[in-house]
Amino acid sequence: MPPQAAEQLDPESLVARIIAELEANPAAQQMLLRAMLTGEFLGMPVRLNAIERDVAEIKRRVTTLEQDVAELKLDMKAVKIDVAALKGDSLEVRMHKWIRPFLSRKLGLRRPDIVHGAVTHTDRDLQDAVYEAVDADRITVGQEVRVFATDLILRAQRRHDRATVWVAVEASNTLDRRDVELARESADVLHAIFAEPATAAVMGHVLPSPHRELADASGVEVFIVDPNH
Repeated sequence: MPPQAAEQLDPESLVARIIAELEANPAAQQMLLRAMLTGEFLGMPVRLNAIERDVAEIKRRVTTLEQDVAELKLDMKAVKIDVAALKGDSLEVRMHKWIRPFLSRKLGLRRPDIVHGAVTHTDRDLQDAVYEAVDADRITVGQEVRVFATDLILRAQRRHDRATVWVAVEASNTLDRRDVELARESADVLHAIFAEPATAAVMGHVLPSPHRELADASGVEVFIVDPNH
């Protein structure tokens, strides 16, 4: 007589029984998991970790590349400035050749003398006056720095009354708001040092309208010159 067939459980009871057995035996849970899942699926966490590491490395390399590009741009800008200065092509360099007669006509000056600039030594009297003003607390160290960072400073006489006047010039091919502000600041510091009239001026090939309005409001002279001047 054939052995008695094992009693078959309905699906819900079978699943409930399996779950109960697995909960009682944690080691069996891992064995069942490995039996049911493919090796490819089980290896996904390892591959995901590898992908995350690769993404992090790519991000690091991109950041390094961006930093290298930024440094390269700065280097290229510095090279352009150096080449322009060597060739005498930069506005700051070229204007030394004609700035005195130009300002004499435009501002009614006589005997203009360049006392500070990109291609000239700072006048000793100007240096001493600036240092003395700092020591006497008439200007700050920051204002001292601003004077010596000015693109061009001239000392002249007004034609109509022979009074000494100072002119602080910021020059750039394309002028902007900062050029206007720096020229105004330099002129104000010169006035504080010498208690004499000081004119602020910007000189370049282009000054966009909004910045021109600021110059007018700040009392800054604007001189737009021909690029071939």
